[in-house]
Amino acid sequence: MDALDEHALVIQEIGVKDIESGTSKMTTILANKALREWFARHQWNNKDILFVEKELVVFRVNNISKDLLDYVDGKSTNRLREELRKYNKLLNSSEILLTAQNNEIEREFSDLSLTRIFINHDIHSSGNTNLFTFGGRMYAPWCSLSSEQRKRIKINDEKTVEIDIEASHINAMYKALTGKPYEFGDPYELKVGGISIPRHIVKTAGAMMQFTSSVRSTISAMQREYFPLENEFFKDKRSKKEIKRAEEYNQIKKIVKPSEIVKAYLDKHKEIAWYYQKEKIMGHHIQYWESEIVFDIVIELTNAQIPVLTVYDSFIVQEQHKARVEYLIKNIPFNNKNVIKN
Repeated sequence: MDALDEHALVIQEIGVKDIESGTSKMTTILANKALREWFARHQWNNKDILFVEKELVVFRVNNISKDLLDYVDGKSTNRLREELRKYNKLLNSSEILLTAQNNEIEREFSDLSLTRIFINHDIHSSGNTNLFTFGGRMYAPWCSLSSEQRKRIKINDEKTVEIDIEASHINAMYKALTGKPYEFGDPYELKVGGISIPRHIVKTAGAMMQFTSSVRSTISAMQREYFPLENEFFKDKRSKKEIKRAEEYNQIKKIVKPSEIVKAYLDKHKEIAWYYQKEKIMGHHIQYWESEIVFDIVIELTNAQIPVLTVYDSFIVQEQHKARVEYLIKNIPFNNKNVIKN
């Protein structure tokens, strides 16, 4: 790389990491026009390079370890792998750039091989050959960018827009269990004893309940979320917005007990309440429902030759496709997905 840089065939920017401020920048390497012309002149392209395809459907030992488990392919994994191949092919045939404020290229996303990562929980029976019902999210290089940086992504030289699935985890639960999303307004709107609870507190309670086992453990998780432990190695890295929300949570606690907020939330959502507070195993099953909805939308757009970048439960597309994505988010069905029964 140093030699290519020295001969002006690539633009190489060495990354930095400032531990004190917590900021970092990855090393970036971009091919210069001269290098592209050299490859074109010698008629070299990706098809001339022999490589082993990266495994696209990944099965982890658990949610902490990155060690992988081997598995026997079935109908579902073969289908997933084929859809991922088509998706990666479309992305790699598209120009995906992160541009700087002056519109110069800051980073190029190419040679992509996005995977879906599932988590093992060892609860399948001999009659259930589909192990892939926990997790399933896709992690891409743009997921590490801030929301402000993602606004500067261009696809095929066009500006993009990011569209979120509103209340994604709770609507995924309703779709999986009832066949339709929550239909009575904002699922995170909550009153306790006539007092309106700020939306971010209700949303945090719902998120924590996916992975905890009791009201008490949910409250402890909320406390850690708003007030992360600080020591000599881990400094407080919360943003001003996060600090303000933590202060608001402290004020609400003086008026309404957190346990009352949790119980009121579960009472509001009786249809899905059983699936909360069942520890990580159920949290990853709920993540699977979310990831299936996201991937179904990715498949629809890929079949229409519309490149889309996902950031967990949001979609980055060219501005011209915004309405189409919004339509799919509202209307795509949730068909025949595996559901752990009550």
